[in-house]
Amino acid sequence: MNVHLKILDYNQDSIDQIMNKQMTIKVGPSDLTLEIDETLIGRITEVRFSANNQTLPVDFTFITDQDEKRKFSVYQLKDFEEK
Repeated sequence: MNVHLKILDYNQDSIDQIMNKQMTIKVGPSDLTLEIDETLIGRITEVRFSANNQTLPVDFTFITDQDEKRKFSVYQLKDFEEK
């Protein structure tokens, strides 16, 4: 199933829709380009929200299928798809 919302469209009330669900993410540099450095399979286990705006995700923890814990800025996330 494709997740149609971008991660920045999620807030504290709706982030549970994608938390701890198997997905493929594509990550790259923290800029506005669509350059992709890595494609990973796993799940988002934690999302941190901005202190100034509790509805704005800032970064997230991703656990890969190989149990590797990775942290990314939401701006590094170029695409994601729920499995």
